[in-house]
Amino acid sequence: SFSGIVDNYLASKMKYAVDVVVQLQTNNLRKEAQVENHEFLNQVDSAMKTIIKEQVQAQVSKIMSKIEKSVTESLKAKVPDIQKNLYNLLVESYISDKDIIPSYGDVVTLKRDRDYHDKDEDTSARSNQRSKRKRLGKEAESLKELTHKESKSTSSSKGATRSQPKSSGKSAHTEE
Repeated sequence: SFSGIVDNYLASKMKYAVDVVVQLQTNNLRKEAQVENHEFLNQVDSAMKTIIKEQVQAQVSKIMSKIEKSVTESLKAKVPDIQKNLYNLLVESYISDKDIIPSYGDVVTLKRDRDYHDKDEDTSARSNQRSKRKRLGKEAESLKELTHKESKSTSSSKGATRSQPKSSGKSAHTEE
């Protein structure tokens, strides 16, 4: 029975040692499997991303042409609508002008005639001012020459000749 106790003791020790070794081996295999699984998942993930990216690009290029066609068609549809609206507004404006002019035609015509008359007066007034300036300039020059000749002929009154050109110069400036 002593040998039976020893056998049981050795069996339990052996069983414990085997369990420890099996547990260690299981843990090692689990770690290796997790690493391999992680690498495999990374490869699958990158492959999936590549495939999805290629498929999305292919589908986007197909869809993009449809989108461009749709946008172009909608813009073409909107442009004629805008053109129609502008045309209708132009016609309305023309019709309202046609209605307004007969009712206020005489007033508008008189105002236009008055505006054109005022414009003509403005241009003639400007040309009159220019000719007046030229005439005043010529008169001032002839007056200066005349006073210059008089000052040479009368040598006794130098003060009087000096005052004459100054006064004539002032009058020419004030008339401008």
